[in-house]
Amino acid sequence: MKRLILLFLYMSALLVSLGAQEERLFREAERRFHGGEYQFAASRYERLIEEYPNSPYVADAKFRQALISMYQQKYPQALEALSRIVDRYPHTRFYEQIPFWQGYGHFRLGDYETALEMFEKAQGAKSENIRRDVLLYLSMTQKRLGQEEGALASARKLIAMLDELTEESEVLLLYTALLLENQRYQELYDLYGELNLDNLDPDIRRRILLYRAEALFQQEEYQDVEPLYNELLEGEEELKLIAFKRLFVLYGRTGQQEKQQEVFDKAQNELAGKPEALAEFLLRAGIQHFQAGRYDLARSFFQRIWRTVSIERVDGLVPLYLSRIMERGGELSEAVRMIEGYLQQSSDQREELLFALVRIQSKQSHWKEAVAGAELFLQDYPGSSKRAEIHYLYAYSLYRGGSHREALAVLQEGLAEGAKAELDLDMLRLRSRIYSRLERIDEAIEDLREYLPRRKGDSSAYIDLAKLAFSKQEWSLIADTLRRYREYREGETELGELALTDPIYIQLN
Repeated sequence: MKRLILLFLYMSALLVSLGAQEERLFREAERRFHGGEYQFAASRYERLIEEYPNSPYVADAKFRQALISMYQQKYPQALEALSRIVDRYPHTRFYEQIPFWQGYGHFRLGDYETALEMFEKAQGAKSENIRRDVLLYLSMTQKRLGQEEGALASARKLIAMLDELTEESEVLLLYTALLLENQRYQELYDLYGELNLDNLDPDIRRRILLYRAEALFQQEEYQDVEPLYNELLEGEEELKLIAFKRLFVLYGRTGQQEKQQEVFDKAQNELAGKPEALAEFLLRAGIQHFQAGRYDLARSFFQRIWRTVSIERVDGLVPLYLSRIMERGGELSEAVRMIEGYLQQSSDQREELLFALVRIQSKQSHWKEAVAGAELFLQDYPGSSKRAEIHYLYAYSLYRGGSHREALAVLQEGLAEGAKAELDLDMLRLRSRIYSRLERIDEAIEDLREYLPRRKGDSSAYIDLAKLAFSKQEWSLIADTLRRYREYREGETELGELALTDPIYIQLN
């Protein structure tokens, strides 16, 4: 009996000792984890799991291992570990955190739909700290998915949880940025009235000032915004660059040429050792001059960027604006060479540049090249807002190249998709010409009869309609066409080319 009692006491002491050992191991791992020594902590968690597989600490150790993988940006590995914990260790005390961390992992991987699902699931967490983190990333996820109202609503809930607006700078920056992007200017100004900016870190304070300045700039409150941008010139390089660009545009719009030149000179001086930042400023200055119709000055800025920055790092807007200036000056071949050279090195603004290339090639009457470019555009950008315009250029190039049936098929597709009113009329006019070439006279006449009431100033269309009517010997239609043309020309007796031949004119009158 004594032996049994002694054995029992021995086993109890042994179990207590083992429990104490695994607890010490877990506590050490936790201390290392909270101290940021993740590699060392991971090794202690792994030792605990291997040596004490039945320990009540195993579930928590598994969770910590998943978090360490997350912190080390091993997101797929972390997500796989979290999924196993959900299946095998639902008793871990960290269980309610798992949906948030799953959402976080998917967010970092760019899988925003799944992240959104996880964050919405995690909103029911009991811990307020977890709910704050959930709302922060939920708002950012909604923003990435284009759900602006949802993002703003989540940010508002998060702001309402704060005792002091300045206690969470990341939250404050997100909320003010969302208000700015959604043009909630009054809410933004009201929020500024509640803030004690002196309590903020200087960098955060300047970022908040930037959002306020951007709101005023968008509302064209130039007098109020000027001192804010001048203050931002004392900030870090990113904010300074924005301030330089905005002040240059501001002084241009308000006609303050001397101040604009001062800003230009100061920017050149302060950004001289930063070629990419200087190029970005020159780009904005060039665009401002282009919009003001000062094309030679704009060109000099764009060409300076083109010469000083390696082509693969040049912003795609540079060749785009340069090509427009060249196109205006009739330098079509030069514009084509520049765009083609740029597209071989960079894909920035590729959609816009490819469209410009097709348009210029059609102006050059390089029909085969324009057709090939249009086909490539439609293949690469099926959802483009310029799809209708490229259909027109595609069909027109096929038509001028003699491929009338192919041109008609392309044009029909473009018309079926719908286009803006003016472009729709251009397509209708082109289709009438194609029908004429295909000797589908009735359809050509029908298109012109639909077209002319909507674009009465197209003299060539009256001529074409009269010629088509003559080929069908529809004398009443010819008479009606002449009458409507006279009405448009306000009673002019000279019909010019529309008179066609004297016998027809005599017969009609």
